[in-house]
Amino acid sequence: YLVVVNDTINGCEVSKRGVIGCQSTSCDLITNSTIGNLQCYNGQDGFIFVGLENAAEPVTYHWNDENVIGQNPIYLDEGLYSLTITDADQCVIIKEFIVSQPNELVPEFTINDESGPNANDGSVEINVTGGVFPFTYLWDEGSTENTINNLTPNNYSVTITDALGCTKISEVTISAFDCNFDILTAITSPNCFDSEDGNITLTSNNTEIIQAVSWSNGASGSSLDTLSSGEYMATITLGNGCESCLLYTSPSPRD
Repeated sequence: YLVVVNDTINGCEVSKRGVIGCQSTSCDLITNSTIGNLQCYNGQDGFIFVGLENAAEPVTYHWNDENVIGQNPIYLDEGLYSLTITDADQCVIIKEFIVSQPNELVPEFTINDESGPNANDGSVEINVTGGVFPFTYLWDEGSTENTINNLTPNNYSVTITDALGCTKISEVTISAFDCNFDILTAITSPNCFDSEDGNITLTSNNTEIIQAVSWSNGASGSSLDTLSSGEYMATITLGNGCESCLLYTSPSPRD
């Protein structure tokens, strides 16, 4: 095309020739996209970098997620992302990207509760699935092993970290030994006021026998005889070492 400009007052003239060519409208716009997957399970550090070539500016980017914008979105969750690119020549191309995540770090605990009264011999062993080996462990009581022993009944917290720096915090409970005191009581009240012919007899109602009984009046044994009316405290020890103090009442006789 030739354009000529005349200055009719001064008689000046200037001309300019230009060429308008054809611009490629290839729709192969995405050339070297890069996907950044999540480093840890349930993270938000994914990203997508979209490389373009031969695109007519301006270019618009429309994602299927309204919270994702621009050519190179960051802080992405795991999932499928669809991108529609439109350039100034109305060239449109649709691409899909999958941002993935590693398997969840899942600890499995083998817990051994206290084996006897005041034994303080609980233990915990951890086996981890998912994540990336090797794993490190940090217990709130200071241990860095996957197995800890000689534990008192309590709650224990552990932080597990895999090779990528992903962490999982879990809590386990060591339960105290269940003494399961189930004592059968037979009480015979005195026959008369001020008489001393009452009786209290104790028997175990579970698999553990009564090993020893100490009474508040100084007597011992599972059967207490020659009792007057009143209250008697028994310290009972079972065969497994469990001990408990129980209060019994020898009632007054009826009129």
